[in-house]
Amino acid sequence: MQQKREYDMKRVYHGSYTEIDEINLSLCKVSGDFGRGFYVTCTRSHAEYWAKRKSKENHNNAFITEFEFDTNIYRESQLKVLHFDDYNEEWLDFVALNRMNKKAQQAHNYDIVEGATADDDVVTRIYDYLNNNVSKEQLLMELTHKTPLPQICFCSAKALQILINKKSVPL
Repeated sequence: MQQKREYDMKRVYHGSYTEIDEINLSLCKVSGDFGRGFYVTCTRSHAEYWAKRKSKENHNNAFITEFEFDTNIYRESQLKVLHFDDYNEEWLDFVALNRMNKKAQQAHNYDIVEGATADDDVVTRIYDYLNNNVSKEQLLMELTHKTPLPQICFCSAKALQILINKKSVPL
């Protein structure tokens, strides 16, 4: 008898200045927190913030695109996944590596990276750290007082295949 498979669907959101019908990784910047990739969040309000911000920058409308994916894929597939539970030294080193990457190719070989977002304040402090204006220890101490916002970066075409596009809606 075949064992019944349990699904653990996760709903995520992407905020943009355009509707998302097809995802093209070559259009994604290479120096994001987790490198080049398609970024989503589990927090709709965070996606709305980004949609509004990007729409102002691009003088366009704001859109939220909703996706789902089966988190069992993490365990069952051949995808290489990196997960950070919190702001920590490994997270900081990884974000710094990607933020400093000015090359056209990815700084890592993960398919999916999941962890905390470096919001505007955190990014400013990361650049302070990279410019030797604050120590790693001081920055990590500051981060203990922040509540991390979750993000997931789909870094490869193989990873994008697990996303199920539900709908794009204007804000």
